[in-house]
Amino acid sequence: MPRPRSPEPPFCPAEPEVTAADKVASVGRAVRREVNALGDGLERALSRAGELEVMIHNEVTALERTYSDNESRMRALIAELASQRKACSPIPSACEAITESHTGPVFDLDMISQRISGTIVESGGNLT
Repeated sequence: MPRPRSPEPPFCPAEPEVTAADKVASVGRAVRREVNALGDGLERALSRAGELEVMIHNEVTALERTYSDNESRMRALIAELASQRKACSPIPSACEAITESHTGPVFDLDMISQRISGTIVESGGNLT
């Protein structure tokens, strides 16, 4: 049976303070790089947010202007419709006047047609 090996002694650096200082410095540099990257990212995000704010402000201004223009157009159309309604308001009375003026001639034509019918009936009776 093979002989058990004796355990190896743990690794012990010659100068642990120097190694620890190097590791701490390395971690510090990595943290600084990450913090700088975060700062750059935040600056870019803030810059983009400022650009977006300007774009939104411009769009809102354009929408307000368009709304105002459309509101003016609508008011003008409503005013025009109102004036056309006023212009058309005498038309019903004109229609009544035309209807009344037709009543007389229609009555006269009815009387004449009755006379003609009566005359034709009499003439037919005279012929027989």
